[in-house]
Amino acid sequence: MKLKLSYSVINLWLRGDINGVIEALNGHWSKPNEYMQYGIEKHKEWELEVIQTGRLPKVFGGNMEQEPLKNFRVEQYKRVQLLDWLWLSGIIDLQEGENGEIITDYKTGRGRASSYVNSLQVPIYHILSPEAKIFRFLCYNQYDEKVTSSFVHLTNKSMDIGIEKVVSIACDIRATLEQLGMGDFDNVTIKQKEETEDEEAKTN
Repeated sequence: MKLKLSYSVINLWLRGDINGVIEALNGHWSKPNEYMQYGIEKHKEWELEVIQTGRLPKVFGGNMEQEPLKNFRVEQYKRVQLLDWLWLSGIIDLQEGENGEIITDYKTGRGRASSYVNSLQVPIYHILSPEAKIFRFLCYNQYDEKVTSSFVHLTNKSMDIGIEKVVSIACDIRATLEQLGMGDFDNVTIKQKEETEDEEAKTN
């Protein structure tokens, strides 16, 4: 078996949606609703703004009086191999710093930035970018046009804990697939939700 997971797939598993996990692993995702589509479009808008200005999007405080971002990269697809049969993948909205020390993830909707700091997304993205030292959430609430931000300091210990959690979940998913007669499953080349959404945003 060769299994590639992403934060979105892991979230489905943690919600107990086994059928959704199997569909997602095969690259089948439901069409984004209007709220999800709004988020996809805003991500693309902010990506282009960073590329054009070299600074954070204006809505998050970026302006021409600030120092430009150092060595920034936007919408990076990353994939790392954790075991001989297990890969982890994801797309990082923004990474910056001399050595990529800061990861930024944009959110839209009613959730405040502080509500994401304990999510599994933090260690998962640290696994994808082990050089990072800070994970920053920037959240835009389109309903009241308010912005919130939160920072998480990344450590080797937190990444090790994240790896243990991801591997544990992956083993459970693998066992389920094998019980369903899918022992030869291989989705390493199949695009996950994050990759699909990124491509969709680029075509709009």
